[in-house]
Amino acid sequence: MIMKKIALILTVFFGFVSTAQAYEPSTPLMVVRFNKTNVAYENSLYKAVSAAVRKKEDVIFTVVSRSNRGGYKANEIASAIEQIGVNKAQIRVNYELAVGKTDEVYVYIK
Repeated sequence: MIMKKIALILTVFFGFVSTAQAYEPSTPLMVVRFNKTNVAYENSLYKAVSAAVRKKEDVIFTVVSRSNRGGYKANEIASAIEQIGVNKAQIRVNYELAVGKTDEVYVYIK
């Protein structure tokens, strides 16, 4: 229910950010595609995380790395969520091997 109310799809792709209303519980709050050297996701992440926390203070964030090179980007985003002010106990990190794909990090809320 909470995801239907506040979930946004923030796709960072070639420097453009697009948003849309989410309708499925499995829809990520945010997707970051690391398809270039410097992907500016910080402002979008701050806005999405802040909105989620405003709606539900004890929200759980699950950060999922889909990469062929390891999950260091998921750790980077999980640290950024913590720096925003979310308790580390509310952040989970998972890794999935995605052969041949651009490094992507999905942020889900519950």
